[in-house]
Amino acid sequence: MSAKTGLKYALLAFVGVSLATIVRQQLQSGAPAPGGSGAAVATPSAAKQPAAPPAVGSKILVYYFHTSVRCPTCRWIEALTEQTLRTAFADGLRTGLIEWRPTNVQLPENQHFIRDYELFTKSVVIVRLKDGRQAEWKNLEWVWRLVSDRQTFSAYIQNEVSEYLKKL
Repeated sequence: MSAKTGLKYALLAFVGVSLATIVRQQLQSGAPAPGGSGAAVATPSAAKQPAAPPAVGSKILVYYFHTSVRCPTCRWIEALTEQTLRTAFADGLRTGLIEWRPTNVQLPENQHFIRDYELFTKSVVIVRLKDGRQAEWKNLEWVWRLVSDRQTFSAYIQNEVSEYLKKL
């Protein structure tokens, strides 16, 4: 390995560690992500859980599929999704109507999800179960485009989960 190549990898490692440190500090302090507005997201009335209890075995699963190696942006997508669910759908999480499931698809027992949900990168996927069986699912591909805008990202997650809740 030449000195130039070694220096290039050392600088890339430094940048990666620096970004990871910044994201971790922001998550711990509740500060906005780089480029994000940091504004609090109001919970729209559509985010409320249905008044009538759903049928037994009917619920919403929100997955964040990741691999063992994760970049700062991947960790930020997971953190923002979880924060949005805990803020906008606290009752649904508490009652089990909504389940948050971060899942490593590199583990042998989880590799089937790659085929099941046609995954090609780290992804947030919403699944609606009806009577204990999968009724429908959606890969929220826009999370990658919206990750730098905390408010819009959160609104996107809330809207998609709310649409699935309406179908319970």
